[in-house]
Amino acid sequence: MFLVDKDAASAENFAAEVKRQGLDVDVPVKPRKAALASDVIVTCTPAHEPFLRSADVRSGTFIAAIGADNPQKSEIDPALMAKARVVTDLTEQCRTMGDLNHAIRSGAMQIADVHAELGDLVSGKKPGRTAPDEITLFDGCGVGIQDVAACARAYALARQKGAGRGLSLA
Repeated sequence: MFLVDKDAASAENFAAEVKRQGLDVDVPVKPRKAALASDVIVTCTPAHEPFLRSADVRSGTFIAAIGADNPQKSEIDPALMAKARVVTDLTEQCRTMGDLNHAIRSGAMQIADVHAELGDLVSGKKPGRTAPDEITLFDGCGVGIQDVAACARAYALARQKGAGRGLSLA
């Protein structure tokens, strides 16, 4: 696992904390190399300018973009949004804030380009990834009940498959 922060000292401190919990984490000198080596990228920042671009992401990557939770915040370059299969937690909300907002305002996307809302995938109404090389992107602005439901389902599946490991958060 890679951990990137624009404040190197903060990244190192958090990495040390994570390592104490038994997880293998690396703080890369070149964040782009880390992104290119990753199957899953999670952005959760207060950034006001996009920092993750198409050239930083390889085919088949899943991106969870959850930091842009107001109209001023932006993490994902609109061109990357347009290239990806985009799923939102709530499309109308993402249209007014977050990365979808910026992609639409820049002209890189239209609201009709959004593949689905999370509920559509969970209910089976729409498919998720349809090709192994497809970049999939979840643009989440924060719908609490969906967050809880997704976490509960992921936890249940992990327990069922014996995946993951327990961490003490205390």
